[in-house]
Parts: sequence; structure tokens; C-alpha cells
Amino acid sequence: MTTHDDTTNPLINPPALPHGVPAFDRIKTEHFKPAFEHFLAQSQAALDEIRFNPDAPTFENTIEALERLDGIMHPVISAYYNFTSFNTSKELMEMSEWVTNLLTPHHIAMMQDEGLFERVKTIYDDRQNLKLSTEQKTLLKKTYRGFLGTGIHLPPEGKVRFQEISEALAKASEEFEQNNIKDAEANPIIVDDIAQLDGIPKDVIGAYAMAAEEKGLTGKWLISDAASTPVLIYGKNRDLRARVHTAGMEQSTSGTYDNHDTIMKIITLRKDQANLMGFETYAHMALSTRMAKNPETVLNFLDRNLKAYRPRAEEHLNRIQKLAKDMDGITDFKPYDYAYYNNINMQRSFNIDNQEIRQYFTLDNVLKGVMTHAEKLFNIRFTATDGKYPVWNKDVKTFDVHDQKTGKQIGVFYGDYFARSGNKQDGAWMNSFRNAGIDQDGKQQIPLILNCCNFIKPAHGEPALLSLDEVITVFHEMGHGLHGLLGKGRYPSLNGTNVTRDFVELPSQVQENWALEKDVLKTYAFHKDTGAVIPDALIDKIIAKGNYAAGYAGLRQTFFGLLDMEWQMIDPANVTSAEDVEDSVIARAWLMPRNGNGMMSTSFGHIFPGGYAAGYYGYKWAEVLDADVFAKFKATDLYDRKLGDDLRRHIYEKGGTRQASNLFRAFMGRNPDPDALLRREGLLPANDNAGTAPQATQKRKGPTPAP
Repeated sequence: MTTHDDTTNPLINPPALPHGVPAFDRIKTEHFKPAFEHFLAQSQAALDEIRFNPDAPTFENTIEALERLDGIMHPVISAYYNFTSFNTSKELMEMSEWVTNLLTPHHIAMMQDEGLFERVKTIYDDRQNLKLSTEQKTLLKKTYRGFLGTGIHLPPEGKVRFQEISEALAKASEEFEQNNIKDAEANPIIVDDIAQLDGIPKDVIGAYAMAAEEKGLTGKWLISDAASTPVLIYGKNRDLRARVHTAGMEQSTSGTYDNHDTIMKIITLRKDQANLMGFETYAHMALSTRMAKNPETVLNFLDRNLKAYRPRAEEHLNRIQKLAKDMDGITDFKPYDYAYYNNINMQRSFNIDNQEIRQYFTLDNVLKGVMTHAEKLFNIRFTATDGKYPVWNKDVKTFDVHDQKTGKQIGVFYGDYFARSGNKQDGAWMNSFRNAGIDQDGKQQIPLILNCCNFIKPAHGEPALLSLDEVITVFHEMGHGLHGLLGKGRYPSLNGTNVTRDFVELPSQVQENWALEKDVLKTYAFHKDTGAVIPDALIDKIIAKGNYAAGYAGLRQTFFGLLDMEWQMIDPANVTSAEDVEDSVIARAWLMPRNGNGMMSTSFGHIFPGGYAAGYYGYKWAEVLDADVFAKFKATDLYDRKLGDDLRRHIYEKGGTRQASNLFRAFMGRNPDPDALLRREGLLPANDNAGTAPQATQKRKGPTPAP
């Protein structure tokens, strides 16, 4: 093993910082390899202590010890994978194969160690005689299942094959993700003539000019994939809309960064792994531990959505196509026309102007608003701490989070909100640098939580203005952030968002409901120039359009869910092309064909490298849950103290320490109402009893009904 000077490596020998936060300003690419080697050696030594402990296996010396073992590697793993998403570089991306080759074999070898498993199994088999808390029982079950899920029960040749598949999957997933990042960076849209930007908000045009100037393209305008949405919504130039849409849809479809072969590698490996583990398809294996339990439940759920949404979506699209024809004589309506004419149709239908609305949503005020909302709902307090904690970019904001009742600090929150072309992945996400729970010394540690977005950075001196959708994104990601910040469990692996994929979006999506409530809007919607609060007349228009195009939006998400399930269930031997797979789902669940060579699958990061494989349906599944939960607040009070405390206690604080269905029932007092979402969207009649169902009088036997 290579010798390094560990004393200057901030990952190995971190400076003393409040709450042990990482020294993000000091971490450099060259620090990662020696840190991985250093902590891997420590991890192996700690593993040997557990494996060869002469004492009889106990929950404390085996299960809790394994939980602490995860914490040894966590600082460097967390820093590395976070840096590759928000502070990446060519050198960091080139390191990905080395990291995969180091970590995957180590993890598989540990989880296939029969001596170690025997200690775990001894405790698991005796679990009925042990005086364990519910949380301890959950950790024991999770640990035991983790070994089974990594092939410990397989014969020797099966174990070898499982490791081969796992290593190949890790490499293919990393390849898929890197291809997307590199392709997006290599193909920005450069505009030479400002006339092509007609209709696009001035502040956005200024941001495009600034992005171009940063790349040495003074006098031009650079439109990255992350900043392209305003072109599609407001851009009058149809050719530019086509360029932008095509660039996005043709991402990783050809050339150096083509993902076609990578997709086939991934689905083939996943099927092989599922078959090896005794499952018919990868979807069967992935869903076996989720709320839905099996593909049939998911497909029935999505089919029900399809039937509810498609007729409304077709009606809506027909109106938009007619508008395009009547306004501009467009008879060959294309996907890149939809957002533009849909925006015009919405403006006419509700006498509302999205650009006018944006003037009331500065990023700074929206952040104050979402934090004020969280403070009222959960009795916590955010305090800005600029300069207190090291950050990786000067635009990153930091906050201390305290419990109002006890005065104790419960977390540190980082917010990274602006796009950085070539340095940061597209999209919006929450991540955890560290979950709540016991540390290596058995002391409770506070969580370090991150929200990332890709809003367009404004020109110098101008405020960042958000669209309604972007405001919703802030509330959504803060919901995930609160899930991490409020965790109170003892074990980091069970805290925060460590829950099933079809439950993880409930804590995020339910927060969206508050964003556009009149009383909440008035806490953060102030005009960027005058400071005037948003007028009631404009709020009424925003609320009136609340369910606008609900059928179209619902069908879109249903299509994504079905495309995911198709890929996770299909036999790779029957795939003639990725385009054919996608077209087959489009024929059933979408309204427009693919545009040219464009497609969704080659850049569908959620379901290939991401953790949403056979889980994308979870967004709509969790929408049912969040509609049901919010109806309870609407029937009582938006900031009812008891309801807020109950929501915090039963959902946000518990993380994955209980089964998801039990957490939902603990808060609602009953199983989910399967009609809650369609009712909220105006696709079913209102129910006077919604959100106020009677408490269950006895524990339900059998599986929880699908929402």
C-alpha cells in the first residue's frame, strides 16, 4: 500500500470544526485515494475484531458493532460521492473505476463471510428471547436481510457469480452516469444572435450571457441543459426550442458517450442477479421489501392511473395543439412546442402571466419562506451561519437548525442552489453528509444535510427569480432535508431517508402542499423591486390554476413509472433496441412519439445508475399518501400544533426504524385512502370525510392495500 503524509489530508486528519463538519474548502482530488486506503485498512481491522471476537455473539458486540463499522468508511465515501455530484472534475470522474474496484469487492467479501454471518444468524434466531427495542429489532432484521440479499446463502460458485455481477453493475452504473455528465458538458447550446432569445425573461438572458462570458464567449449566450427550461416555456423562436429540446433528448444516444450498450449491460446484469437470487425479474427482487411488495401491485396501481389520466391528458393536448395551429399555423406539432403553447394557454385561461409571478419569487425570500414554514410546522429554528462552516463553493449557504422547545441544535443544513456547467450534475436532490445517530464513540451525532438545485444564476447584482415549479422544488427538497434533520434514531443506517423507495417521497411531497397556500405565500412572495407582498388577486389566480393540466402531468409521471417497470421486467434477450422498448410504452401511456433520434432511457438516471429502479412509481404512490396526509391538515389547521408534532414524531423522526405502512397508520390512524390524490386533482368528487377517517379499532391483518 502506498505511503502518504496523512497529517495534511483533511479527510484523514480533519481540522477541529464545529460538530465535526467536513473541511470542504480543503478537500482536493489527490486526498481521496490515500483516504480510501487508510479507512479501508481501519475498516478491515474493525471487521476482524467482530469476526474473531472470542465472546459469544450479542446484539451489542455484533449488530451494533457492524453499524459502527459502516461509520468508519462513511466520511470519505460521503465526501467522494457528493463531490462527484456537485463539485466534480475530470480527475475526480477518472477515479470512479478505481473507487468501484476498491469498495465493491470489499463489501461483497464482508457480506459473504460465513463466519460473520453465523454470528448474525445466531442473534437473529434467538431474537424472540432477546429484550430488544423496536428500533433494535429493525436493525437486526435489516442486518440479517443484508447478508441474504448479498448471496450468503448461495453455493460457492453462486457467491463468486454474485460478486462478479455486483462489480460489473457498479462499473456500468458509473459509466452511465459519467456519460450523461460528459455529454451534457460537451454539448451546450451557443446562441450568437440575441434575437433568437425573443420572449425569454431578461434576467435569464443575462444569466446566459454571464455563463458564456465565463467560458470566454463574450458577446454570446450559453444555454446549458440545466438552464434550458425557460427557452422551452418562453422562447418564441421555434428553431431554438427544437435545438434545446433535441440536445436534451439526444443526450447519450450516440457518439463517445452513448449509453445504449450500457443500458443493456445493466438490465442483463440485473436480471442475472435476480435469477441467481431466486426471483423471476429484477422488479420482483427489488419490490419484495417495499410497500408495494410485488410488480403486480405496482402495475395495477399504474394502470389505474393510466385510465384516470389519459382521457384528460388527451383533451388537454388537443386544446394546446389547436392553439398552436390557430396562433401560428403549426400543423406538425412537436414535443418542443408543448411547453411554449401550454404556457400561453394557461395565461389566457387564468389571466395569469408566469413572468409576472416570477417577480415575486426571489430565491432568498423563498428560502426564508420555506424555513419559516418548517419552523411553524415542526417547532424548529433555522439560523444563517455564513462563514461558520467550510463550503465547496462561495454560493453555498449554511444554517444551524435548533429545536425550539429544548433549545438544542439538531442539525446543520447546506443549500447549494445554482447550476454550474461542467461542475455539477443536473436536477435537484437532497443528500446527507452524515445522518443522525451514534458515532464511533457511542455518542449521538447531529445530521449534516444538503439540498442541491440547479437554478439559473442571475447576472451580477440581480436577484435569482424562480418560477412556480422551482418554488415547489425548494419546498420538495426541503421536505427531504427535514426528513434527514429531524431523525432521532440511534442508528444512522435507519435514520432520515433510509426508508423504502415508495415511502421516501412522502416527507418531501407533502411539504409542496403548503407552498401555494395563501397565508404561506404572503410570508415569502414579495416583489423583487418594490418589496410589496403578492396581491390577493394574483394569489387567487395561482390557486385557481392549481389543477391545471393535472391529467397531462399525471399521465407523464405514469409513463415514467411504466417505462421503469418495463426495463426492470423485460427479458434482455427480447430487446431489439432501446428505442423499441420506449416506443412500446409510449404507445400505451403517452401522447406523442419520440422526436427523431431522441429518447428518455439513455439519460434516465433515476432508474439506471440511480436508486429508483423498479421504484419510479413511488412518486405517484407517495403522492397518494401525501394528499391523504395534507387533507388532515386542511380539515383542521395548516399549522395545528398537535398535528405538526405528530407528523414530526411519527414520520420524520422515525426514518426507517419502523415499517413504512406502520408509520403511516401511526399518524393517520388508518390505512391510506386510495382516492386521495385523484380527489385532490379534481378527477374524483370531493369527499366530506377525506382526511378524517375514523381511527382503526384493531390491527389490520394481511397486507396493506395499495394506495
